[in-house]
Amino acid sequence: ALDLNRNLYVSDEGNNVIRKIDAGGNVTTFAGDGTAGYKNDAAAKAQCNGPQGLAIDNVGNVYVADAGNHVIRKIGVDGNVTTYAGDGTAGYKDGTAASAEFSLPNGLAVDKSRNIYVADYGNHVIRKITSGGTVSTFAGSGTPGSGDGAPGQASFRNPSGLTIDQTGNLFVAETANNDIRMITTSGQVSTYAGGLKGPTRLATDGGGNIYYSAVDNTIQWISATGTKITYAGTGTLGFVD
Repeated sequence: ALDLNRNLYVSDEGNNVIRKIDAGGNVTTFAGDGTAGYKNDAAAKAQCNGPQGLAIDNVGNVYVADAGNHVIRKIGVDGNVTTYAGDGTAGYKDGTAASAEFSLPNGLAVDKSRNIYVADYGNHVIRKITSGGTVSTFAGSGTPGSGDGAPGQASFRNPSGLTIDQTGNLFVAETANNDIRMITTSGQVSTYAGGLKGPTRLATDGGGNIYYSAVDNTIQWISATGTKITYAGTGTLGFVD
């Protein structure tokens, strides 16, 4: 995730930390002591377990999908790590942030009103955490599938990446369904693009184009008009600049 000062934040899953790459290219550990655990504290002393998606709100708070602990963590502008939502139990329960339950939360996105959206991978739904701290199911029936429609009738299968465009539409990457779904601000679900190469994470730019990381070791691009191309990568496993 990128902040307004062009600092890039990376969830370093294998090291159980969040890294920061500043605009000058310097890499530091932003939060976490490198131990897989569950501890709220100052950023350098806190612990997380297999962090996944990140999102940054308009005041600079960083939110982390702490998949191994089944919670959403917050790294505040004051440098302290707290639990933003979830009770630490793998489950499926809406309600207040402290009592809600998630299962392997993955992708995150934040809108202009500081509502947080969560790709709840294990529960096959998209959750919403309001800025006031209420957790609800934004879209999905909870039954694995690929059905479009109204929020409570649509179905997802292990949603992972999330991104949100400038008009508030939410896009969901589903590796298992080889598609990207779109959810309007009212929660209506449709298939935005199908027959894809196993999208895992995704991002959108100011022109409405979508970029996604594919399971064939490439970055794919979908234009706002539906054109699909390979944006980067040969498809061969390796590391060449």
